[in-house]
Amino acid sequence: MAFHSNCNYQMIDSQMLSFRRTMVFEQEQWLGGISAAHWVCEILDLRDGEIQLQSGSQWLLLKPGKYLMVVPAFSGFKWKVSKALMQMQAIIFQRPYDHFFLPSVLINNTEMDKLPQNRHDLSEVIEQAYSKPGLVSKPSEHIIAERAKMAIGQHFRKTMSLGDIAQLIHTSPAQMSRHFKQTYLMTPVEYRTELRIAESVWHLLKGCSVGAASEEVGFTDLSRFNKNFKQINKVSPAAFKKSKNAKH
Repeated sequence: MAFHSNCNYQMIDSQMLSFRRTMVFEQEQWLGGISAAHWVCEILDLRDGEIQLQSGSQWLLLKPGKYLMVVPAFSGFKWKVSKALMQMQAIIFQRPYDHFFLPSVLINNTEMDKLPQNRHDLSEVIEQAYSKPGLVSKPSEHIIAERAKMAIGQHFRKTMSLGDIAQLIHTSPAQMSRHFKQTYLMTPVEYRTELRIAESVWHLLKGCSVGAASEEVGFTDLSRFNKNFKQINKVSPAAFKKSKNAKH
């Protein structure tokens, strides 16, 4: 993949995690994204290049500048990046909303240089963001993909086959997979894996062993967990846990 990324995580408390990331894209490419079981609030500083971001049926073209982005749990979006340099700082956190009735993805220009590091101030930033016009996503054109995303979000910690998920939303595995890939640029299995790995980071930062973190998020094969974790985070879970412990 023609981009470079480095990321630094830091636990704020049991329900808040911050990270900083620098990303350099050397060529144009499409990316798909679905946020995990937590909210994300981030400042995106686009230094060079441009991003075309689609949320629901709406598009937004981001030129160099600084943006505040709020992504509720289980929100889906696509983005097309043209040779770009960007820096992100974000807070990942739990928020007591039923994910079937969430607000939508929102992006606004911002002059903020730093996100609040406590829940009260962060909540105020988010409430103020939603009081202004921004990019508001509409329901997915592919209701099958949307239902599959919700079902996987509810059950990703369980050992369920694609057939089990498809049965929950009253469709076939083939049809579900086709619509999901068309809508989110990833397969249902890839999405479930990303949810599991994202949540395993929390368990590792809170002191769980690698084996316990693997089991908590639904893996039955530790070697597969290790492989998937390293594919996504570019470091093994053991090395990730050791590096974070060394900083405390």
